[in-house]
Amino acid sequence: EGEKDVHTAESWGLTATTNPNGASSFKRHYAEMLKGARLVVMPDNDAAGEKWLADVLDAVTPVVKSLNVVRLPGLPQGGDLTDWKNAGGTKEQLEQLLDTTESVYEGNLSGLLDALAAFVRRYVYLPLPEQVIAIVLWIAHTWIFRQFEMTPYLAALSAEKRSGKTLLMDILAFLVAQVWRAISPSEAVLYRKIDQAKPTLLLDEVDTIFSAKSGSTYEPIRAILNAGFRHGTKVPRCVGDSKNMGVAEFDVYCPKAFAGIGTLPDTVGDRSIVISMQRCAPSERPQRFRHREASEAAAPLRSALLQWSETADLSGVYPDVPEALDDRAADAWEPLLCIADAAGGAWPDDARRAAQVLSAGRMEETASQGVKLLFFCHKAFESKQVDKLSSEQLAEALRADEEAPWTDITPTRLARKLKPYGIKPSTIRWSETSRKGYRQEDFLDAWRRYLPDLALQSGSETLQPLQDQEIPAN
Repeated sequence: EGEKDVHTAESWGLTATTNPNGASSFKRHYAEMLKGARLVVMPDNDAAGEKWLADVLDAVTPVVKSLNVVRLPGLPQGGDLTDWKNAGGTKEQLEQLLDTTESVYEGNLSGLLDALAAFVRRYVYLPLPEQVIAIVLWIAHTWIFRQFEMTPYLAALSAEKRSGKTLLMDILAFLVAQVWRAISPSEAVLYRKIDQAKPTLLLDEVDTIFSAKSGSTYEPIRAILNAGFRHGTKVPRCVGDSKNMGVAEFDVYCPKAFAGIGTLPDTVGDRSIVISMQRCAPSERPQRFRHREASEAAAPLRSALLQWSETADLSGVYPDVPEALDDRAADAWEPLLCIADAAGGAWPDDARRAAQVLSAGRMEETASQGVKLLFFCHKAFESKQVDKLSSEQLAEALRADEEAPWTDITPTRLARKLKPYGIKPSTIRWSETSRKGYRQEDFLDAWRRYLPDLALQSGSETLQPLQDQEIPAN
């Protein structure tokens, strides 16, 4: 990265170069001077060094003959090659490190993931670095997905058009295994193709499939997508003509990525790592995408992924998963964390940070209407400081709460909505009369089951959930 490190390398008889002015100024056209080279890239051990590494890999990946990324062992924060030498590192140790570090194109998984990240960033604007981490690990997992019990789905969603979703699908198509880019497939095409080819399904404009106009016609497709998350799950279908009718089971387990505007159905979104995309500002615009150029640049990365997949064995590996993830999110991230751990370097920590940023607390957005009703019922009891409310009083409190999404709820509708949670109105004695109503203790079990780990969003204010404190009964 710096001139002094070039002098250090040259003092050991190595051929080395750098770019002017250090970490912040590697220009794409510098790569032309390295065309056809066998290149070793050696970053400093700090954030600037990692940024410089990404810029270098972005530029040189399409043109060099081989590419090694070497991180010197034992470097302190901010350390470089010269610091390593001054701390006792020798030419012989460095040469051994160079000899034993495989090329990005020949099995160096950490370097390969770095190169994939640089390739994605070159063309696609992504607001968060954690999104790049998730996408890269997901790409790698498509090559060995059969080794895992679950395959996470990747969902590129945005509020508006022209936010880079289709472009991301273009980039994924260059890099994933057995790509199948489908446009509005029918149910029959979907389960037959997946059963036969075990592809990586890229499904663009998914909002048109799951739109309100589609009505119930998308339900069979959603069922297939739900089933295809877990290894070994099959869907039965009738096959043959009326005279020779039989039942066949179709294996629908395969990696799937979706792109669309808005949101996914809850059951599909629950199985997905969501990449929320935004339209980039003029100053944030990445390199213009040219299909042939990008295809040529992706070719060595795709070959490296294939080569890695032929020897990778992560079956039966169970990584440490962040406690902040719910069970479904933990299932989704487990394959990606396995790959990050196998890569080593900064990837294990980066992957866990990405999991927490992208998937922890996601139930805040996906909480069902029933769970929200439980929350606002708790809020009603708490605000009135009572241990019992008549059915009409509770319904009136819900209607009066400006944050609650019920403006016309009646005691009858309230009872119907609470029934699935085992909560029923009973006859309660007040001082002078008896009326149908609810006690706090009626809600206790449901509150403890559905609210402890939620922070429900209502308007612009975050409503904190009920914790495990005691709820007075009487």
